Amino acid sequence: MKKTKRIVIALFAVTLLFLAGCGNNVADNESSSYSSDETSQTEFSQESSLTNEIIDNSDENSNAANNTAEKKNKNSVIAKDNKQNSNVKSNYQSQTTAQSSDTTTVSKTKETVKDKEPIGTFSLTIDCKNALKKGKGKEYQDGIIYQNSAVEFYENEDLLTVLKRELKANNISIKVKNGCYVSSIGGLKEFDCGSNSGWLYKVNGTLPNFAMNKCMLKDGLTVEIRYTCSNGDV
Repeated sequence: MKKTKRIVIALFAVTLLFLAGCGNNVADNESSSYSSDETSQTEFSQESSLTNEIIDNSDENSNAANNTAEKKNKNSVIAKDNKQNSNVKSNYQSQTTAQSSDTTTVSKTKETVKDKEPIGTFSLTIDCKNALKKGKGKEYQDGIIYQNSAVEFYENEDLLTVLKRELKANNISIKVKNGCYVSSIGGLKEFDCGSNSGWLYKVNGTLPNFAMNKCMLKDGLTVEIRYTCSNGDV
């Protein structure tokens, strides 16, 4: 009886020890599981923080890149505007310089003519008496459009050059064709009095066979420019 009682007590003690060990294992497992969960949460938190930092850095880099691009675009626009302004300014300066140069050239030309001394004079008469007979040129009642017995000329000047200068100075119109043929003086044009009418000139009473721009002037010449209506009336 006593032996059986001892065996029961021993079994009961073993059972208690077994249950105690299982409890510890469960506690250890729960603790380990809790620790693992806590570690996982920590790691997840760290990863989330790192991810957020990466995202923030990416956003900052993107914003920086955008700012840089906008700055480049703005600089590009400014540079383009400056170039256009420079071109406009350059263009304006070029034009101003050209006008100044032209003015200087004209001024020098006038000074050159003004500074020159005439080398002689000649007599010049322009008449339209033949046209008056045909009822043309009535504004010139005596048939004389221009008359001067002492027209000055300069070295190497031809008759046409001096004629244009004198008529312009006296507000008398003149038209020249092909650079040498006088087609109109004082509003009286070729063909106004027929198919053979127009302007001819004489030098010392003789009709030259060349145009006025080929007639080189000499001191003391007598030049007559007349409107002709038919052959032989000059």
